[in-house]
Amino acid sequence: MRHPRLVALIVLSLALLAPFAAGADPVAEELFLQSLSRGAQAPAQEPSLQDPVPGINGPAPQQRSCSISRDCGDGNTVACTGTYSCAYSTKGVKCDGAEVACPNFCSIGWTCSQCPSYVSYCYSTSGDCGVTNEGCNGGTKDCACPDIPPWW
Repeated sequence: MRHPRLVALIVLSLALLAPFAAGADPVAEELFLQSLSRGAQAPAQEPSLQDPVPGINGPAPQQRSCSISRDCGDGNTVACTGTYSCAYSTKGVKCDGAEVACPNFCSIGWTCSQCPSYVSYCYSTSGDCGVTNEGCNGGTKDCACPDIPPWW
């Protein structure tokens, strides 16, 4: 008994859908069937990050890089190359956190009697730091105490 009801339900469903099926686009149906047949084939290869963006026809993205060099002032030059950071440093140059110092880099520090707890420093990339603490890079050793607040 269940079969006659099932058949009646199917016939009724087809009768209701027939007007919509009659107006279907045969080109759209063909494209739909083709897309189903392609689904059985191997999936298309995913584009990699190095492939150019479709439609733009530009080059693929490249990893960022930088380089820097510095004349040390004594006939030497230091240089480095990095991927995200290149800058001058006190001793020479620094790339990605790795410092390359000038070969004759030196520094001196001194105190003055007017402010013995304050240390003055100077640095030289050319090695001109005065053996007797005269100064750096041809400059003299100056005693300049910082301004100290009266409540200090």
